[in-house]
Amino acid sequence: MTKDSPKLLVVTGAGLTSSLTNYALKVAIRLDLDILFLFVAKGCASAGVKHRRKLVKELSQTIEEEVAAFTSLARKSAIQVTVVVDAGEREEVINRLRSQDSAIRFILSNDCQSENNNEKVSTLPQLTVVE
Repeated sequence: MTKDSPKLLVVTGAGLTSSLTNYALKVAIRLDLDILFLFVAKGCASAGVKHRRKLVKELSQTIEEEVAAFTSLARKSAIQVTVVVDAGEREEVINRLRSQDSAIRFILSNDCQSENNNEKVSTLPQLTVVE
């Protein structure tokens, strides 16, 4: 696919789960999408630049093997995979990435927050269509 090919943005924190990667691959194959993984280091909204860079570097090292394994699997199905690692508030990072890449058509995430008390809730991955 080309640079402007439609993309599935897959958002996660510190790692990949099998339910997220399996679903991402199925959606990408069925809808003929490239995959853009976004790993967001949390808890650093007010951190300085040096601290944010350190968090990004540490997260990049943590996910390296998982990403390599998934990328190899996806390429067997002719799916292109791009990885972005960033630090900051999740929604801000997603919005910044979306403003930079107009080819993002869907967002897939399994990091859901409870509406009542902001606690993490374990659910199946949620697919959102981007308007």
